[in-house]
Amino acid sequence: MLLRQPARPVGWGRSERGESLIELIIAITIMSIAVVTIVGAIATSIMMSDIHRKQATAGSYIRSYASAIQNAVAIDISGATYGDICSSTLMPNGLSSSAYTASIKSCTVAGNLTTMVLQVASKDARDTEQLQLVVRRPCVAPTVDGQSLDSGCNS
Repeated sequence: MLLRQPARPVGWGRSERGESLIELIIAITIMSIAVVTIVGAIATSIMMSDIHRKQATAGSYIRSYASAIQNAVAIDISGATYGDICSSTLMPNGLSSSAYTASIKSCTVAGNLTTMVLQVASKDARDTEQLQLVVRRPCVAPTVDGQSLDSGCNS
């Protein structure tokens, strides 16, 4: 008995053609550009997220810093230590962290008004927030027989 060989598929006798080196280089180049673009976008997203978080945190700290100074002035109604507000060492709650520094950038006193520029900066220099604060010294007018005397409060 004679065994017959199975029929060959069409085109089996031709050489098997694969991708050429040029085609592979072009494909790898396109894939590399796509991967580098995606990785770059992810890195930029991470960096911008970090900067935004630091801006939000510094903004919160600087408002707390201004509030601490205003509260200190409001408590000191007599104005006895009012001149020392420019050299204030008050720090807002939570600013004891090593990631931020708080300072009074400038301070000018004119009569009963003090204009201050407060600054909170991240130590990695990615964010600096400034706030101009005008503090008016509280005025407690002296009273005589229940009548308020307005001396010294309008200066």
